[in-house]
Amino acid sequence: MSSNSDLFLKQSTRFYEVEVDGAKLLYRPTGQKALHLDQAATVVWQLCDGTRTAEAVVEEVASLYPEERETVARDVRETIEMLRGHGVIVTAKPEE
Repeated sequence: MSSNSDLFLKQSTRFYEVEVDGAKLLYRPTGQKALHLDQAATVVWQLCDGTRTAEAVVEEVASLYPEERETVARDVRETIEMLRGHGVIVTAKPEE
């Protein structure tokens, strides 16, 4: 049985994306809502490509800002939870 830390994050295939000024607009073709990601959230979303766990995404982004590491790590975790809550990223077991 895998723990959540063993699960990889990947983008849901149920959404289409449009780039707007370096950020993303994600929407379902059958839905009436869209999700606008600012540039920071877009970076997090792009890192959720099925090859990284949530903590790997956090570490990768936080390492870019060593002077603000704790704040950035918290923000990335919150962004991941927001993306998961909207269903635009999902978890998957690592491929073997």
